[in-house]
Amino acid sequence: MNQADSRIRREAHLWRARRDDGVNEAQQAEFQRWIQSDPSHAEAYAEAELLWHGLSTAAVGTALERHIKFQSDSQPTPSRVQFASWMQTGFGFAVAAMLALVVTMMYLDRPTLEPEPGPLPEIVRYQTEFGETKAFELDDGSQLTLGAKSMLTVELSTDTRAVELLDGSAFFSVVHDPMRPFIVRTGAAEVRVTGTSFDLQRKHSVLHVAVQEGSVELSHPFVVAGVIESNHPQGWQRRNGDVIQTRGLSAGQAVIASQEEGIGDTRAVEPNQIGAWRDGQLVYLRATLAEIAADLNRYRARPLVLDEGVESLRLSGTFGVDDIDQLLNTLELALPVQITELDNHDLIELNR
Repeated sequence: MNQADSRIRREAHLWRARRDDGVNEAQQAEFQRWIQSDPSHAEAYAEAELLWHGLSTAAVGTALERHIKFQSDSQPTPSRVQFASWMQTGFGFAVAAMLALVVTMMYLDRPTLEPEPGPLPEIVRYQTEFGETKAFELDDGSQLTLGAKSMLTVELSTDTRAVELLDGSAFFSVVHDPMRPFIVRTGAAEVRVTGTSFDLQRKHSVLHVAVQEGSVELSHPFVVAGVIESNHPQGWQRRNGDVIQTRGLSAGQAVIASQEEGIGDTRAVEPNQIGAWRDGQLVYLRATLAEIAADLNRYRARPLVLDEGVESLRLSGTFGVDDIDQLLNTLELALPVQITELDNHDLIELNR
């Protein structure tokens, strides 16, 4: 055996001993580099495995004694032809098996590469300017119309379709997909549908919901003091003590939800009134002055500011967005208020 072969055999036995005691990631990587750097390394390591496992059948023992016991450096090294002849003995088959084992270990011991994560769903923002109404088509084919000075985000994934109405008005015509519910979240509530047409208007902490076709389910986290039972008739108990109100709405129904008062009473609504703002009409049924002012501030750059005490005054009627001045005049005629022009805004205050 020449010095090189003797060195390789010694290295093989050292690696076998080290791996038996346990190696860290860096040492395992070093071992893989050693195995792959020369075919004779794999052969030597296979022989070391045989010795360490004590394979001692007669044929293997004879072969081991004859061919792989450590010999002096002066003894001739078996040639590749001699090695091929070993394959006809039990030792040859054992070495072949161990070589296959070593090659398998080389791949099994390699760190498993985690699959590259797919791209995260893109969040798309839609918004409009003062007095602007604009229609959009979402990637799933659903139709969206945004009212003046409105904003929302849309995130479409393989499991769900998530929308957040940040401000303003939005009318949805949702493509039916029972495997991917269409969920709209707002500050006051969450609306869940599979396929329908409905109108949402977010005005500060108040949400107006009206269904034109199909149905929706409205849910609202509403704190009810002292409620501890889990079978509350309006929802279910949460860990933090909140009760979730739920309400199903079908075509021709509308409701108002607020953070302070929860979900209001369901009422019938005329089909032509649902989403009428798309045609430039503002329809109010006992709307508060705070809600009306919020709408008007989407159509005019000069803001209306409410003085203390006028927010809860109510008004009903239908007004065109192209004649805001008429609506302001109606406010002064129908309600005990006056509108004063100041430097950078108009102030609505009670008549003195």
